[in-house]
Amino acid sequence: MVAQWSTSVDLTGISVKSTCVDMSRGDLVSKTGTPAKHRRNASATRQAILESALIAFTRSGYDGVGVREIAKGAGVTAMLVNRYFGSKERLFAESR
Repeated sequence: MVAQWSTSVDLTGISVKSTCVDMSRGDLVSKTGTPAKHRRNASATRQAILESALIAFTRSGYDGVGVREIAKGAGVTAMLVNRYFGSKERLFAESR
């Protein structure tokens, strides 16, 4: 693997991010040498959560479904659902 490292430094001089690109493939590589995860598409993630919520709320009602079930249907974690919407109540309001 031919690698090129880059490091971002903030104004205080503290290294805040190091990345490595496998120059033979153009992939980002973590410090351990494994391919880095790709960044999540925020709007697609939000839409997937809303669609999962609409299906779940329609099928089971507000009280019959949990955030974990909605998250699983969207392929994300419950923590990420709460990060995007703040609460099950707000998710319910936005999914209608």
